[in-house]
Amino acid sequence: MEASSLVLPGNNPPASTAPLNLLLTPQSALTLVFLAFLALGPAKEQNDIIAAVFAFSLAGIVVTFLGCCLISGSKLERNLSLGFNLEGAIGFAPSSSAPAPLLSGEVCSLLLRAEPFSLLPLYKLDIQIRFKQEGVSTAIHRFTGRSGQSRISTEQIIFPHRGRWVVESVRAEFSDILGFSKYTLLLHDTPAPRDFVVHPKPEQPSPLPVVSSSARSGDALPDLTQREGDPYDLKPYHPSDGMRKILWKVFAKSGQLIARHPEKSMTPEGQVIIYVLASAEDDQVCSAAISYSKKLEELNLEIFLSCLGNTSTNCARSAAGSEDLLIESVWQAQLSTHEQLENEIEQLISSTQNLLRDVKISKVVCFAPALSSRPAALLEACQALGDNLQRRSIQPVFIVGPRMPALFKTSAAPSAASRLGSRLRRLIIEDASESRNELSDITMELGRICVQREWQIEL
Repeated sequence: MEASSLVLPGNNPPASTAPLNLLLTPQSALTLVFLAFLALGPAKEQNDIIAAVFAFSLAGIVVTFLGCCLISGSKLERNLSLGFNLEGAIGFAPSSSAPAPLLSGEVCSLLLRAEPFSLLPLYKLDIQIRFKQEGVSTAIHRFTGRSGQSRISTEQIIFPHRGRWVVESVRAEFSDILGFSKYTLLLHDTPAPRDFVVHPKPEQPSPLPVVSSSARSGDALPDLTQREGDPYDLKPYHPSDGMRKILWKVFAKSGQLIARHPEKSMTPEGQVIIYVLASAEDDQVCSAAISYSKKLEELNLEIFLSCLGNTSTNCARSAAGSEDLLIESVWQAQLSTHEQLENEIEQLISSTQNLLRDVKISKVVCFAPALSSRPAALLEACQALGDNLQRRSIQPVFIVGPRMPALFKTSAAPSAASRLGSRLRRLIIEDASESRNELSDITMELGRICVQREWQIEL
């Protein structure tokens, strides 16, 4: 069930640009200060033989640890080879033999594999994978001793929301267990792919009603430019048609060469234009929009979908394209200014009109979350979105929900110290009656605005 993998060979930069990775730890620095005090104090001034022997013996131990750390760390830097597999959500059963996708809010299994290597006694190697984006906590994998086989370590992580998560670096730190020395190796310059696509958690088939943005009379209209239907039409034979299209039975009876010709291709009776007002924490809104797009595809309706943070001039035309767009635009999906919304709506309407030629757009379906940590900003954005569409003589249709919070925290369990610190902050700094991250329901207020402006709203 492997979903993604990455292999990182050792990284040995040129000597002219390589940083000094061997660092003195606080323990070794304090030890050297104490040794200097012994050597320059009791050992020199009072001729204390015991102090002198102790000082130089301990100095030899510290220098030995530093030397071994430098030599072994340099060797690891040249030969260390790492790889890891990121498996999909535990318990998620894919519909086919394809690997299980990575889902936001679900526990994913990260398996770290290191090629065989040996460490000196009293030394350890700590490895941690770091992502470029904030929000994912990763564990430190510790290796010790000798092994002639590949070393494997696992951890469980949770991606808080959808997006393309990039592995920025893999940090390896070689040190002794007494804390006298450490050698840091940062693995990042690799040609291998380093990003993982995390999908919003899928929803059940959408029960929402279909709202067509532009309707045509009849079931469908013929396409005047291309004939891509089934070859059921008949026409006089032309040499460019080929021998296979000739109806030989008709030729035997009438003596005329008649060939099959494709029927006129048909376009759907309606189109649905969708705008998804979803930030990074609103994965369930994205799941609802994707489920709605799949329903439209089953009904053979054309889809034109854009979303908050879409910086391109193109819109998605399918359910799969809608999901890709919602994933790729998540890092720009922020409620910043009304100008951003106006530009994105302008791009959506313009691109749709270019594709639909002279079809008049009457409605735009707008997905919005029911819960938000910034309710005032979200209400202003919804109102600005509706006013912008109304100025274009287009009626907004708001689909609000669901009410289940979609914001997930990191996978690492908080320690006792962090829990105590959180409690102290709540008692000392924050007011007990307030919660800065509490999600507020905007359904009633948005419903009131829609009633005043005669906008359609679906809950």
